[in-house]
Amino acid sequence: MGLTVASLINGFIWMVYALLMRDVYVFIPNVCAVAIAAVNLNLYQWTQGKLENSHWFILFLQKRFNVKGNKSLRVIQSIGGGSREATTLKRQ
Repeated sequence: MGLTVASLINGFIWMVYALLMRDVYVFIPNVCAVAIAAVNLNLYQWTQGKLENSHWFILFLQKRFNVKGNKSLRVIQSIGGGSREATTLKRQ
């Protein structure tokens, strides 16, 4: 999480600098960097249980990528082919 927060702060500082200097070539990549770091921070909070499944960002991702269920269980099921381990994790 530390690297994500550092990326967010770094991108924000460079974005403010680009606005002050009116430099579009520095501004555009740092807007993208801030957006990606914000998404990364939200996903980290969600996987740590600090962000509920009813949060607007999580609902958007579930709708956009047609994923239902609890966090990474779909990945475990697809890798394990519906194995007993995936079924056990699903019940918890």
